[in-house]
Amino acid sequence: MVLATRMSHPSTGQWFGLFSGVVNWIVVPGAALLLGALPFLKAQPAMDWKRCMNTRTTTFWLPALISLTSAMACLAISTLAGLQPRFVARGLATLVVYVPWLLMLPLCGAAGAYLSRRGGGERLACLAAGLFPVIAMTSLVGVLALTGKFVYAKPQSLYFWMAVLLGAILPGVALLLGALAFAKASRLQEF
Repeated sequence: MVLATRMSHPSTGQWFGLFSGVVNWIVVPGAALLLGALPFLKAQPAMDWKRCMNTRTTTFWLPALISLTSAMACLAISTLAGLQPRFVARGLATLVVYVPWLLMLPLCGAAGAYLSRRGGGERLACLAAGLFPVIAMTSLVGVLALTGKFVYAKPQSLYFWMAVLLGAILPGVALLLGALAFAKASRLQEF
């Protein structure tokens, strides 16, 4: 992508502050809520999850979030494993292509579309669930660019369109390749 951030790299103290905030504001309250709910969860018989979730959740939101989570996990794992991105151009506006991540994205799109279809989703819901990682990330970058948190390193149309190609179109095509098989499948077909 051709985006530059206005912030410098976070220091160790900032990472510790973030970690402490997550522990203090998410993990500890979540654990306390779980401990309070455990007696009530044990008293109930086994739940049928299809009855507990509405149709929109089973056909779109849950599959879409699983697709997004798996796409971000693939990016993190490929980076931690040392599979480095390709630099198309260097300089003030560096263009980066995450080839290992792009190769894993069809699996993420397929997972979202499969889960959507399995939950009873129509073709559009399957496609939206499979393409959700690129929809969410494009929306996020758009909002951050509009609010001034991200700025284009070289605000020229060539760099903008290269960012759209490398950051939205290529990942979208990769996700679509995985999602198409399940979006085309008949609703009556068992998986």
